Amino acid sequence: MPRIVRAAFGLVLVACVAASGGCGRREQPGPPPTRAHAEVDTLVATNAAPLAEWVSWWRLAAPEFELNQLEKSGPAPFTLLDIVSYNPRDPRERERRLRYGIFAPDSTRFLDPDVYRAVGIGPGGAPAIEHDANSAPRLVDLATRSATRLLDCGSACGNSDAFWIDRLRFVLMGWSDADTLGNIRAELRFYDLGDGMLTTFYSPLVSRDAFAHYLAASDSAILLREAARIRGATPHGT
Repeated sequence: MPRIVRAAFGLVLVACVAASGGCGRREQPGPPPTRAHAEVDTLVATNAAPLAEWVSWWRLAAPEFELNQLEKSGPAPFTLLDIVSYNPRDPRERERRLRYGIFAPDSTRFLDPDVYRAVGIGPGGAPAIEHDANSAPRLVDLATRSATRLLDCGSACGNSDAFWIDRLRFVLMGWSDADTLGNIRAELRFYDLGDGMLTTFYSPLVSRDAFAHYLAASDSAILLREAARIRGATPHGT
């Protein structure tokens, strides 16, 4: 081999060894980087325990659902509109308070998750939730004897349940029509009466047929809750 070729070959060999540990070896690709899961928003994560039952209902519509799939909107200001007087001694209101009222920790306010909700007799004579074409959650202040509807959106949305975080903050757990194809999304609406702010979280879409499984589960849980209250609870605000 001519000297110039031998020298060139030696330089290439040295370069290969220095750069990659050998020229006859191809670097093996490693496993693809794992995609980091989206973090659960702090507001949702802090309230994961009271949301657990609702999550179990929604997973009947979307079995793979996780709280980190929720999309956040807000916080944004909100105003309580159409405030009307409330008579806590009205017999119909007392009954409704017993059946459906979800009270703040200090018992000065309560939520009626849907003022159109009623219990009737279903197939076979068993109690069943009757769903009106409209749906409207209501906030009642017993101290000022006033009430206001938080939403009133006709048949385009609905509200299933609610809970209080503290005396001034509460959460509505509902749903809304997402498009003209009949798909539906869950909504978690976090209200802060102290700051006058509303933060909403939306789930991925589910079909109307899948949503029916969620609705059946939430209805069943609400009926059980109502029955327990009627057996042993005493109405607030009497």
